[in-house]
Amino acid sequence: MSSLQSYAGPRSTTAPRTATWLGLLTIVGLWFVSRYAIRYYIPGSSVQIGLTYARRIALLAHISGGIVALIVGPWQFFTLLRNTHPRVHRIAGYTYLSAVAVAAPAALLLAATTSNGWAWGFGVGMLGCFWVISTAIAFYAITKRTVSAHREWMQRSYIATFAFASFRLLVDYPPMSHLAPAHDLYVSAIWASWVLPMLAREVLIQMRDLRRIRTYRA
Repeated sequence: MSSLQSYAGPRSTTAPRTATWLGLLTIVGLWFVSRYAIRYYIPGSSVQIGLTYARRIALLAHISGGIVALIVGPWQFFTLLRNTHPRVHRIAGYTYLSAVAVAAPAALLLAATTSNGWAWGFGVGMLGCFWVISTAIAFYAITKRTVSAHREWMQRSYIATFAFASFRLLVDYPPMSHLAPAHDLYVSAIWASWVLPMLAREVLIQMRDLRRIRTYRA
């Protein structure tokens, strides 16, 4: 009985903290959508000037899929929701996968046809490749019922999903926003937007696993 109580305690205290972090991600995602993404749907908007019809379609496909993945993604990691409403979790998961399946190829197309130079195109293209690969591995893992691997690769996938929100935070706000010239800032930020969160994620996860091993051996 005491072991059950010690197990239930951390879950009850962890769930609110997890919900807070996921809610924060959702709020930042909604901020990004309202400030930067919605304008691409407005006819005659300045961001659409000079775009060919094909490029406009690809851009809207990328943004539309990205918005869905950005908002749905965080709640895939809420254990309480996953355990109490597994059907909702599965539906949200398939929605996320479908959104990435639309948005990521469009991103690769936009990267390959960009007029902003090869360095920018290469950076966006590598982000798109990582987005596709991490999401595909996450899906493959769950088909094999490897839940831990599925969760880890979904975390990596969502870092890629969140990258353009991170990009805007880096480009528009200090200290990185003060860097110049603008092209170098943008190229640096597109890499930093997912490489730095990925590095932080890997360090935290590895340190957690090392602490568990040390505790087990002790």
